[in-house]
Amino acid sequence: MQNSKGALQYLMCESCGEPLGADERESGGVRLYKWNIRLRHGKDMAWQALPVQRIISAKLLGLIESQATYKFLIYSGRIEEAKEALMVSYFIYLIKAN
Repeated sequence: MQNSKGALQYLMCESCGEPLGADERESGGVRLYKWNIRLRHGKDMAWQALPVQRIISAKLLGLIESQATYKFLIYSGRIEEAKEALMVSYFIYLIKAN
């Protein structure tokens, strides 16, 4: 996101002051770092929280659409240090043939 002077703006946490997201010029938005956050669109608006399942599902569907990837290894932490992983496979069960 850019302000009127062309400088980048970042979304910062009100409590700790850490950045919550990075500028994403391609989409014109901000990629959020933290999944467990609440947002509101204005000071008079109610807080909105998205469940982590929705965020993970959106990420997996985005990878499926952009990369044609249907199998995922999900691990905790850094991949070099991971001892276990969960394999998730996405199956397309409705295939239309003409």
